[in-house]
Formats: sequence, C-alpha cells, structure tokens
Amino acid sequence: MKTSVYGFPKMGPNRELKKTMEKYWSGEITGSDLRSEYNTVNRMRLETCKNAGIDIISSGDFSGYDFMLDLSIMFGVIPDRFKNIADPLKLYYAMARGTDDAIACEMTKWFDTNYHYIVPELTGTFSLAKNAQEDAYTFAKSILGNNPNPVFVGPFTYISLSKIIGNETVKADESPQFESLVKSLAKVYNQLLKNLEKAGVTHIQLDEPSLVLEQS
Repeated sequence: MKTSVYGFPKMGPNRELKKTMEKYWSGEITGSDLRSEYNTVNRMRLETCKNAGIDIISSGDFSGYDFMLDLSIMFGVIPDRFKNIADPLKLYYAMARGTDDAIACEMTKWFDTNYHYIVPELTGTFSLAKNAQEDAYTFAKSILGNNPNPVFVGPFTYISLSKIIGNETVKADESPQFESLVKSLAKVYNQLLKNLEKAGVTHIQLDEPSLVLEQS
C-alpha cells in the first residue's frame, strides 16, 4: 500500500501566507518578500509530508492565490486589459483583484463548494508561456530528495470552466468551439508533459472533475 496526501492546506499553520499577501497588496513588503514566504510555507508542507512518511507527495498544487489562475498564467491566457503589466507578480494579482484601470477576472464557485476560482477568459490561443509545473517539481524534489508527483487540473476541466471572449461572452462548455479548444489546449499539455518527463517526472495526476460533475 502507498500513502498520499491531497489538498494539504496552503496558508501555513497561522495563516502566514495570507498575512504576507495582504502586506504585499498594501505595499508594506516587496514581491521578493512575498516569494520568499511562498517558498517557506511550501517547504514546510513538503517537509511535514516527508517527516510523516508519506510515499507519494504532490508538487504543483501549491498556489499563491488560485490554481486555475496559475494555469491561465502558465498557458498565456491573459486578457488584453492586463497585458501592459510587465511584472509577473503584479499581473497575477491584477487578474485576481483588478486594478484602477482594469476590472478583475470573474470569480465563481468551484462545483458549488465554498472555494472560488478565477474564471479563464479564452480567445482561442494557448502557449506554454511558463512551465510553472516544472519549477514546482524541481523545488519539491530539492526538499524531498526523491520524485514528487505533479498534480494539476487537466485540459477538459480547464476549458469546461472557462468562458470565451468575443463579440459575445459565452461559457466554453456551451460553445460549438468547445471540442476544438480542448484539442488545442491538449497539444500544449502534451508539450508540458514531455518537458516534465525530461525533468525526471515518472508519474503525474491530472484532475478532471468535469468528466463526472456539472458546474451549475
């Protein structure tokens, strides 16, 4: 029998990450300070699992705000109203929270739970803009000393929970473009998985709740 942990809390035992994010948003600390706290909290959860003797420890499931937003950044799904923001961290939180000049991306419930995710705004193009999953794997491996298990949402669910931006905004899963969008994104996933394999990954977990659940 192998043991694993899914959904390990990501805020820190005393909500350290939340407090640090709020300091960053208010301008009390720098982006470098916030990234340092990311790594501290992430390292702590990895070491907790390692010390508990967990066999299969996840990587890539730690987020600075929202895991769907993480994927949007990774796949270059950036609304035009944010594309003038050069700093990656400022861009990330601008999409989540908005700016004086641009409204935030929509936030909605994750399958009727109390968790809310940032809804991707699709225009039909995807790219592997940044392989954050490989970065997360490398970081986790440096802590664990063995191969972690990358965990992230798969292409079917990502597209299913998105909306298409055009002359009219429609839910992706209600659009005739749905199948072509999934196939297009699957090609980018294929590239991502090949890169992970080259980095040493031996197994992954793709979460596809949209295969069995409907988003109301």
